[in-house]
Amino acid sequence: MQSTNTLSIPETLEEVVAPKRTALLVYDMQNGILPYVQRGESVKTAVSSLVKAAHRVGTPVFFSRHYSLPLKFAGLAQLRSAMRFQRASRVEDLKPHLLQGSPEYRLVPELSPGSDDMVFDKLGMSFFIGTPLEYCLRDLGIVTVVICGCVAEIGIEPTVLHAADLGFLTVCVSDACGSLSEKSHAAVMSKLGQTGFISESKDLVAIWRGGPRT
Repeated sequence: MQSTNTLSIPETLEEVVAPKRTALLVYDMQNGILPYVQRGESVKTAVSSLVKAAHRVGTPVFFSRHYSLPLKFAGLAQLRSAMRFQRASRVEDLKPHLLQGSPEYRLVPELSPGSDDMVFDKLGMSFFIGTPLEYCLRDLGIVTVVICGCVAEIGIEPTVLHAADLGFLTVCVSDACGSLSEKSHAAVMSKLGQTGFISESKDLVAIWRGGPRT
């Protein structure tokens, strides 16, 4: 840890993810999204281990939940996004998906949020757009965000970059992020490694196992 003026500047991963200054962001681990990613079951296991470790040391956990508007109310951006996700070549082939309250919209049962967790719904790709996430993090004195979930190349990448633009330190957990292909996963992790830290879930769990640190 380096110090300058009144600031303590973390250098190692252990210093960066000190529980009292860190939040865990669990991105879109939903029934209607997880089946589309590679290694879905192992991603779910890794995310679950992170949530349990965060709970153990008192690190706040924020879940995002993506939803779509009924097709009647979907505009240009949403329709194009839906066509890409559903791999539909025509708008007429789109089906309602991730409607609020639907089974696909719900978080996977293994990751049901606890009473001390927070869940924000969103329409955009970045977790920060249209949610009070930034306000909550600032109010809690959070410095670092640890990010996991799916899909890496669709929503996690813009969330990490957005967090960095807002001045947060970022840690992207590679094995706890689902991607549409191994090739795109490697590309995203390489890019985000230039912005912040890339870690594995076992390393973070091991760091947090020791209990709260300042």
